[in-house]
Amino acid sequence: MKNNLLMKPYILATILSSYLALLLFLTDAKNTTNNLFVFSLFLVFSLILTSIITFFQQKEKNYILSLKTQLNILQVAVNNVPLVIWQINQQGIIQFSAGQLDTFHTTANPLQGTSIFKAYEALPTFLQDIQSAIARRLQYKQLNLEQSKQNYDIYYIPLNDNELLIIACDITPSLHKAQRYLQHIKYQDILLQHVTDGFCVANEHNIISHINLTLCQLTGYSKEELQGQSVSRIIRQGGNSDLPYIQWTGELIHKQGHSVHAFINRFIVRQQEDDPQKSLICYFAQDLTRYKQLESELYQIREMLETSQRAKSTFINIINQGIRTPLNNIIGTTELLLKSPIEPRQQRYSVETIRESSENLLHFFNDILVFSRIETGQLSQELSTIDIHAVIEDLLGQSALAIQRKDLIFGCQFSFAATHLFSGDIDQLRQIVSNLLGYAIKSTQQGSILLKVDLLEETEKNVKLHITLNSHGLINSFVLEDLLSTTPNMDATTHYNTDNLSIMVARHLIDVMGGTFSFYQQTEDQSTLWFDVVLQKTQIVNTTLGSAEQRAKLHNKHVLLVELNPLYRQLINEQLQLWHIQVDYATTVTECLDKLLDAVALRQTYDVVLIDSRLPYLDGMQLSQIIHANPQVSNIPLIILMPEGQDYHTAAVLNEYVLHRPVMPSKLLQHLFSSIFNKVDIMNIGAVSPVVREKCILLAEDNLINQEVMKDMLLQLNCQVTVVNNGEEALQALTQHRYDLIFMDCQMPKMDGYQATEQIRRQEKQHKNNMIHVPIIAVTANAINGARERCFMAGMDDYLSKPINSHDLERMLMRYCGFTYVLTQETSVLAINKLLDHHEHEFIEDETISSSSHLVSINTQEDVLSANIIETMRIDMQKRGINWLIDLFLTEFPRYQAAVYEAIVMLDKDLFYQAVHKLKGGAASVGSVSLVNFCKRLETLSKQNNLNEAAELVEKYLAMECSILETALLEEKKKGK
Repeated sequence: MKNNLLMKPYILATILSSYLALLLFLTDAKNTTNNLFVFSLFLVFSLILTSIITFFQQKEKNYILSLKTQLNILQVAVNNVPLVIWQINQQGIIQFSAGQLDTFHTTANPLQGTSIFKAYEALPTFLQDIQSAIARRLQYKQLNLEQSKQNYDIYYIPLNDNELLIIACDITPSLHKAQRYLQHIKYQDILLQHVTDGFCVANEHNIISHINLTLCQLTGYSKEELQGQSVSRIIRQGGNSDLPYIQWTGELIHKQGHSVHAFINRFIVRQQEDDPQKSLICYFAQDLTRYKQLESELYQIREMLETSQRAKSTFINIINQGIRTPLNNIIGTTELLLKSPIEPRQQRYSVETIRESSENLLHFFNDILVFSRIETGQLSQELSTIDIHAVIEDLLGQSALAIQRKDLIFGCQFSFAATHLFSGDIDQLRQIVSNLLGYAIKSTQQGSILLKVDLLEETEKNVKLHITLNSHGLINSFVLEDLLSTTPNMDATTHYNTDNLSIMVARHLIDVMGGTFSFYQQTEDQSTLWFDVVLQKTQIVNTTLGSAEQRAKLHNKHVLLVELNPLYRQLINEQLQLWHIQVDYATTVTECLDKLLDAVALRQTYDVVLIDSRLPYLDGMQLSQIIHANPQVSNIPLIILMPEGQDYHTAAVLNEYVLHRPVMPSKLLQHLFSSIFNKVDIMNIGAVSPVVREKCILLAEDNLINQEVMKDMLLQLNCQVTVVNNGEEALQALTQHRYDLIFMDCQMPKMDGYQATEQIRRQEKQHKNNMIHVPIIAVTANAINGARERCFMAGMDDYLSKPINSHDLERMLMRYCGFTYVLTQETSVLAINKLLDHHEHEFIEDETISSSSHLVSINTQEDVLSANIIETMRIDMQKRGINWLIDLFLTEFPRYQAAVYEAIVMLDKDLFYQAVHKLKGGAASVGSVSLVNFCKRLETLSKQNNLNEAAELVEKYLAMECSILETALLEEKKKGK
C-alpha cells in the first residue's frame, strides 16, 4: 500500500497537509487564521516536494526501462556472437551467464545459482584455470577443446573482491583463417625464395622490406644485412624512375665490390589509389652471368674458328713448301742425271741429293701424320725396348751428309754407358731427336753442333735422360716461345714453315712421353735446345758398348790423338777418358811423329793412333804412309778419321782402319778393339767386319718377288733364310727347326699371317716349358690406321710396312736378335745410305681418288716407278743388281693379272681381294706407285662389296696400268745392273 501511495504523490501531499492542519487545530484551535496559513504553507510545500519526487521517480523509471532494453539487446548480441560470459563468486556459484553456452557441452539449465565446477566438470583444464583466476593468478589463457576442435581466448576479469567475470571468445574461425593466410604466405615465401630470379620489395623510400634468397646469393649479403637498407646498395638504378614499370640490363653490386650482370624489372604497386605515396616497389633481377659467359665462349669459339681457318691456310702453305722443295730437288737432279753425261763423283752427289730430299720428304710426311694424330687426340705410346746409344748414333749417321755439306763441326757425347736397354716408344723418341737435330742443322750456317746425352735422374724403375743440342745457329726466340705455348699464334703465317712444324710435333711428342722441352739463346751466335724424357728400365742387357768387364780390357791403354780441331779433340778425349784410356795429343804431322818416336825411345809405345784425315800441309793419309814406312812405328795400328761419304781403301794396308765422322761412341769402341786386339769377337757388339753368328730366319711370304727381295737382303745380313708360302707351311717349318726370328706376311692364302701367329702363340702357351717365345715381325702393305693394332692383337711383336729395305730388316735383327750388325766394306754403302724407319708413306694413300684421274696424270716414268725405291733396291742388292728382280716380276706378272681377271669374272669378293692384294705386293716390290694406288682402290671397292664398279675399273684400266709398268721396268733394265 505504501508503494501505491508513493505512486500518487498529490494524494499523499493532501493527506500530509490535512494531517498537519489537524495537529495545529488541536494544539491551537483558537487561532484559525494562523492555522489556515500554516496549513496552506504545508500544502504547497507538500505539493512541491511531491512534484520533485514524482520527477525523479519518472526519470528512474525511464532509466530502468532503458537498462532493460539495453540488457535485452546485449543478451541478443551475446547470444549471436561466439562469446560466452559467466559471473561467479568466490565459491564458483554462477550469478550470471550469457552467450552460446552449448558450445561448452553443459547440461545444467539454467546455470544461475549452480556451481561452475559442477556444470563444467568435463573440462578439467578450464576448471583449473578458473581456480587460478579466483586466486588472482591468471588473467588470460587460450583454451583448446579437443572434442569439438574449437579454440577460445579466455579472459578472467575481477569485478570486486568476491566476484569474477569470465569471458570466452571463440577464435576457431579466425584461427583457421589465420592459419590459411599464414600457409598462403609461407607458400609465397617458399616460391619467392626458390625462384631463379632475385626478388625484393621496397617501400616508397626504396627501403628494402622483403628479399629472397636468390638475390642474397647474387649479391653476397644475408637477409638481415639487407632488410632496412636502401635498394641502391645492391642495384644500380637505370631508366626513368617515374614510370610505373621499367626494365633494363644493368648490374648488381656484390658485397665484395664487383658487379654482377643482370636483367632487372621494376614495377610499382599502389596500395591506395588516392595516395601515391602509399606504394610498394618490386624488383626482379635475372642473373646474366651465365649468358655473358656463353656470349664470351661463343665469341671465343668464333675466334677459334677464324684462327682455325687461318691455321688451315697456313698449314696448306707449309705442306706446299714441305713437298715442293724436296720434289724440286729430286726432279731437277734426276733430269740432270738423265740428260747430261756426268762423272761418277757427280753422279754420287746427285744420288745423295735425291736420297736426302726423299728423306726430308718422308720426315715431313711423318710430321704431318703425327700432327694429325695430335689434332684428333689419337696420339699414344707403343712401348718397346730402346737402345739409347744405337738410336742416337743411327740418327746422327743419317744426318752426317747434311752436316758435311754445310762443313759443320759435329760431335756426340754420352756422359754415361747404358748397361741395360730402356723401355718406351722408340718411334716417338727417334722423331723427337730427328726433328730437333734437323732444326739445329738448318739453323746453323757455320760453326759446330754438339749433341749430349746425360743421365739426369735414376730410380728403381725409371731413368730421366737430359738431351741437349748446342749449336752456333741463330734461333728465333719469339717464334720458338710461341711454338712452345699451349695456343700458338697461327696469325704469324710468315713464321710457320716445315722446320717450325717439326718443333711443334717434337714438343707434343715430348709431352706424351712425360718430358719437358725448352731452349735458350746463350749468345747471338750460340743457342741450346734441350729436352728431358722419362724411360722405363728393363733387365735386358745392352751390348752396344759391351759389358763393364769388356770395357775394362781398355783400361790404361795408350792412345795418340792427332786432331787439329779443338772441339773434336775435346769430345774424343772425354769419351776415351770415360773408358780409362790414356790420351796424348798432336795437332801436326811433325808433333805426331815426335811423340811416336819419343814413346818408342821410352819403351811406352802407343797402342793405337787416331789420325784426322784433314791435317794441314800433309793430310792424314800421307801421315799414315810415313808411319808405315818407319819400321820403328809401322806396327802401331792406325785409325783414320774420315768425313762421311769419302772413301779410303785400306785393304792392302795392315793395321789400318777407317772411322767415318761423326765419331760415334760404339763405332769408336769397335775400332779400338779391332785395332788394339786385332780381334773381332772380343766383344759381342760387332766389329769392323761381320763375323757374327748366323741367325736362322723364317720368311712367310706368298709373293715370289717379295720372297726373292727379302731373302737376298737377309743373306747380305749374314742370315740363314727359310722361305714358306703361307701360314700352314710356317707352322710345319716351326715343328722341324727352331728359328730366331719370323717375318710374317699378313695376307696369304690358306692361312694368313694373323691366324698363323695366333696358332704359334697358343702352342707356346701350351708348351711353355719346352718352347721359347719366337719374335714375329708383321709384313704388310696396309699402311693405314688400325693395321698395327691388329698385328699386335694377333700376337706379333713388331710391324714393317712394304716396301721394305735392308735397313728395316737390319733394325729388326738388331732389336730382336740381341746383337748389332756392322756392315763390311762391300756393303758399307748401306750404312751411309740408311733410309728412315717408316716407308709406309712412300705410296700416297688416297682411296677417294678415282683410278681414271690417276691414269691421266701419268706422263713420265717417274710417275710410274718410285725413283727413291728403285735407288734403294740398287743399293740393297748391289751384288746381284735388280735386273734379275725385274725379270722375275715380268715372268710372274701375267699370272697375277690372270688371277684378278678370273676372280672378277667369278664375282668372288674374297678371291678378288686376295688376287688384287697379291698384285699390289708384287708391284710394291718393284716400286710401282701407280699400280699400287690402283690396287688400293680395287681393295677398297672389294671391302665395300662393290664388285660392279671394280669390274668396270679392271676392264678399263688394268691392262693399261700393266702395260705402262712393263714399259717402265724395261727402260729401267737398260740402265744396267
